[in-house]
Order: sequence, then C-alpha cells, then structure tokens
Amino acid sequence: WQDIPSYPVEIKTTEHQMAITVPTHGKSVKAPYIFVSPKGSVKAGEPQTWKHEGSTLIFDLQRDEPDVFVQNGLVKLNQQDYIRFESHSDLLSEKHFNPSFSFLTALFFAFLGGVLLNIMPCVFPILTLKIVSLAKQKGKLAHQRAFHGLVYTLGILIAFLILATLIVSLQQTGMMVGWGFQMQSPAFLTIMTYVLFLVAMNLFGLVEFIIPLPIGHEEHPYSLKSSFMAGLLITLIATPCTAPFMAPAIGFALTQPMLVIYGVFIALALGLACPFLIISILPHLIAHIPKPGLWLIHFKQILAFPMLLSAVWLLWILMKTSSPNFVGAVMIGMTAIGFYLWFNHTYKKSKLRNRFIVLMTTAFLVFLPFTISSFKEATPAQVFKRSELDNFIEHHRPVLVNVTADWCITCKVNETLVFENAEVQSYLQNNKIAFYKVDWTKPNAEIAEYLQQFGRSGVPMVVFYRNTGDPMLLPQILTKQIFLDAIKN
Repeated sequence: WQDIPSYPVEIKTTEHQMAITVPTHGKSVKAPYIFVSPKGSVKAGEPQTWKHEGSTLIFDLQRDEPDVFVQNGLVKLNQQDYIRFESHSDLLSEKHFNPSFSFLTALFFAFLGGVLLNIMPCVFPILTLKIVSLAKQKGKLAHQRAFHGLVYTLGILIAFLILATLIVSLQQTGMMVGWGFQMQSPAFLTIMTYVLFLVAMNLFGLVEFIIPLPIGHEEHPYSLKSSFMAGLLITLIATPCTAPFMAPAIGFALTQPMLVIYGVFIALALGLACPFLIISILPHLIAHIPKPGLWLIHFKQILAFPMLLSAVWLLWILMKTSSPNFVGAVMIGMTAIGFYLWFNHTYKKSKLRNRFIVLMTTAFLVFLPFTISSFKEATPAQVFKRSELDNFIEHHRPVLVNVTADWCITCKVNETLVFENAEVQSYLQNNKIAFYKVDWTKPNAEIAEYLQQFGRSGVPMVVFYRNTGDPMLLPQILTKQIFLDAIKN
C-alpha cells in the first residue's frame, strides 16, 4: 500500500452526492474503481459512475452518513496501475473547492480580470497608443473605426484560444500547468525580452513595424492587418501578468472539462479587448482624444521606458531560471538588435551588401542563447517538500504558507509591504507562527498540485494553517492591516 504513489484529489460535496476528481498522469483507464475510507462516507454496494476527461478521472458517488467524510482511499485505474490519496489533500479539497463557484461566476471574474489587465505596466503603454491612434482616424466613417476595434478583438480572441488549446494539450499529457506557466521557460522569457526591447525601440522611433503596432510612421500604419496583429501582440505581452479576479476564475476552469476552459479564456479575452472596442465603437469618446502632434512623439518616447524596465525585469527572472552564460548571451543579442537598428536608421542609403552582413551578424547573436545547452542554475533553489509542511501541521503549530515566484509582481508587492514589515514579523514571532515560503519560479509539479488543492492555478497564494490544522486562504492582494485582521480573527 505504501509503495503506491499518492496524489492530491479534488472532492466536491453536496448534501447527497460526492464527486472525486483523480489525476491519471497519463495512465490508461479501463474499468476503474475507487475504494474509500472511513466506512459510512459513501453508500456501500451502490454502483459507481465515472467519466474520463483529459488527464482526470471523475467518480460520482452517493454519500451515506452526513457527518462522515472521505479520509483516504485507493483508485484502481486498470489491472496494473493504482493511485492512493491521503486525508490532508482530501480535506483541503472539501473545504476550498466551493460548489457555489459556478461557471457564470467564473465567466464574470475572468471578464473583470481581463479588463484589469489593461492597466498592467506592459499592456497599458500599448493600449494607450492604440487609443491615440484612433484620433488620426477621425475622418473615417464610424463603422470603419468600429471595424478596427472588432478586428483587434478578433486578434486577442485567437491568441487566447491558442493559449487555451496549449494548456488543454499539456493537461492531457499529465502535466500540471496553470496561468503563467510559460514564465518558467527560459526560451519564452528570451523571446519576450526581445519583443519588449523591440517595442521600446519602436517607441523611440528607431524601427517602424510593418505588422503589429499602428504607432509608427509608415505609410499604412492603420490597416486592419495592423489592428489584428496588435491584438495578438497585446495578448503576448499580457501573459506574464495576473490581474485581480483572474486567479479564482482560471483555477476553477483548469479543474473543469475542456469547454469550460475555453469559455473562461474567451471571457478573459473579451475583457482585455473591451476598453479599446468600446472607444472604437462610440464616436463621442473618440472626440475627446487629443489630435496627434509633437506631443505624441514625446509621449511615445516616455512610454518606451516602462517597456525597457519590463525587459530588464524579464532578464532578472531569466537569471533565476537559467545560467549566467545564458543571460549574458541574451544581453549580447539585445545589443546586436540595438546596433542593427541604429545602423539601419543612420545609414539608410548604405549598399545592400553591407546591410545584409549586419543583418546576418545580428541574427546570429540574437539566436545565440538558444544554442546554449545549460538552462540550470549553479546553485538550485530550495525544493518544496510537502512532508515539511505536514510536519508543522501534525505538531499543531500555526503555519503561514506564501506561494510566490520571482516573475509575479503582485507576489513581490505582498512580500515588501506585508511579509517584510517589522510589525508583521514581530506578530508572527510572538505568536510562534512558522513562515514557509514556497518558490514556484521554476516548474514544480508538487507545487502545482498544492495550488490546485485550493482551486488555484497561479500565484500569489497565501494560506494560513491554524494550530488545529485547518487552512484559511487569504486574499491575493494584501496590505498589512488586511493580513493582520485576517490572522487575528
């Protein structure tokens, strides 16, 4: 029994029914059966109904005694493969997977989170310039401007559908993925660093994009193609961010069937597209946008600096997830991009041969990081061990768990304003509350499973365990007062 692997499960209970969702981890499913303990938690002898969805197996069972809950169990997937689950994961799931969190609630939260994504540091400069670009189209008919808003929305929708498809595909292979999982990939971080750097160079006027952004000076900057590509780009730039309300919606979606996942991601996409779409449709809002002029050139150059800071932030994350040599190669690539853009801008009439040589040299230096085989740190970070956390709980000691990541801005704000605050640290020490920091900067299946026990798919997540072992999920965005009030009450 002890040699059988143990995994967390999700349990949803009503007055008479119980649904237990079990991860299959890529194992085949044939005539499955579930054995649960203690006696009285489910009706004995009743037929078990089940359904296989993606990488999960869902059992629908009849509850027996109202005050008896499942503590542990054994699941037979096929003739050879079994998995077991222990009481701690079961109890957490029963208390925190709220059946009242419906599909409609998830859609509303996702839409609201998408709207709030527009004020994130990476997204806001691009959205602002997209809105300003409408001022140059005041001479167009209202339906033409509205069509640009619809095409921009279509670009965002397609990008989110691609992201949802990728997450569903990875789930079906047995991987534990959530929102922000791509930030754990050095290759993705490198591409995003280059993209943000190029956007900053565009805002400085050193390069004019043929595609994604209608913010340059090229002859046809306001084509429908440009609006569509702007939607794709703004989604790509938004993926590192997690706005309020997003975490519970996405966490709920990733434990549901595939159609629910797509529905929540579509709501998130519509929320992200909503501000620009509304402004493009309503002519009286466009009338309040200032006419472009010299101020716009200076304004664009000012907005380039947040994009550069975002690129530096990604480099800092890359230092945590890869080797110093890899980060150095990326910085060489950024320097090469800057040199080529300067060369092309300064020597516009240079011979084609010279331009070709410079372009090929730049391309080599840009792709240099992808030739480096070592992505690992010289000194790996401390690995999360569930057994250490369980040890605190078993000894009836209160524990504060902070699940964080270096690429999570909200996490860093919480740490600076709350967990590093002298009054908070004094309170934790005086009340003998253990502080356990869980770092999800790099992929870790055990941490992903721990997040899913609380219906979450991303960070930050802060959990307080009372000395009785009962967990309490705290808000994602914390202040000192909110934190202390929650702990004291």
